[in-house]
Amino acid sequence: MGILSPLASALDIVKVAKQSETDILLVASLYFALGKELQFHWLREQIGSLRIQTHWHDLARTRLGDMLNTHQREITAHILTCTAPSKNARRMLEEWKQSKRYAVERHAEVVSEFRARSSLDFALLSMVVAGAESLH
Repeated sequence: MGILSPLASALDIVKVAKQSETDILLVASLYFALGKELQFHWLREQIGSLRIQTHWHDLARTRLGDMLNTHQREITAHILTCTAPSKNARRMLEEWKQSKRYAVERHAEVVSEFRARSSLDFALLSMVVAGAESLH
């Protein structure tokens, strides 16, 4: 999963840049700033460290990672369409955060609560990943 994550990110960035006809460096900057803001990297680490006991656990872990990647790609694309055109990814991210203030705050609260836990399981991580859909 570790080596595929950068590849998945690269493909997502290219896809968003092409679909939005936006400079790829701006899309990459926005994509990674968004991931940092929403702590998606930490969530990916937690997903990657889930204990796999059966084939079904492996499939569930893969699906969680795929869903998180999809959310990051779709939110990035949404930010590009719903904010004022800019060459500054941070400015676009801040404008989007204001428009989604309550959803962003709720996501941050959930992640903060989960970071305080000693361990996470499939159910908890599924909840936070599914909740990221409200950020689109």
